[in-house]
Amino acid sequence: MASSHSQPLVLSLRDVAVDRADTNGRPIRILDVAGFTLAPGDCIALSGPSGAGKSTCLEVVAGITVPDHGVAMWGEIVVSKLAESRRDAWRRDTVGFIFQDFHLVGELSALQNVLLPLRFSGWRLGGEARRRACRLIEHVGLTDPGRRAGLMSRGEQQRVAIARALIRSPALILADEPTASLDAETGAAVADLILTEARTSGATLIVASHDTALLARLDRRIGFAAGVAREVRP
Repeated sequence: MASSHSQPLVLSLRDVAVDRADTNGRPIRILDVAGFTLAPGDCIALSGPSGAGKSTCLEVVAGITVPDHGVAMWGEIVVSKLAESRRDAWRRDTVGFIFQDFHLVGELSALQNVLLPLRFSGWRLGGEARRRACRLIEHVGLTDPGRRAGLMSRGEQQRVAIARALIRSPALILADEPTASLDAETGAAVADLILTEARTSGATLIVASHDTALLARLDRRIGFAAGVAREVRP
């Protein structure tokens, strides 16, 4: 079930900076990216300590955070310059975001959470959609798609969030610490799923992670330190 709305395009960040106020109201720079460009199908890692700017960079790419300077582009679309409603629509049609804090609806089942992106997009939920959702749930190692998300462990919730992000075969997959709450064996299986989905569909993949095993499987690495991004050469 590939997305009918968006094909992989070149992704680029140019002179991106994000500022925040400190406790005294003075601006501090939390992200400073001179620029990078990803071709369709590129799979890259963002590495660095906690608080170094990795999550903020993903949010800029996704159009969740608008940079104070510079632009984020998807093909010819300047995502960072779109109105909020248009950014939301672009993200819904293009991006599968695996959030570090999941954003699941606790009262809904695993299956219902995975299917939510299709409901928000107005897709009719036929048998194909449900079968794909159940396959993804199985592939992330869960056996009960009818179990409520609010009754699951953090690791189980993380796996539901990953399946939900992949349900539409997005052209751009963004993953913020996708294996952080998982044991080594499950983390490796989840990494297999994310990489296989990206490479099978030709999606562009950006993963922010401390997981050295996962980082080693990606094609390129951009290192972050105090908000500043630099390409890490092998």
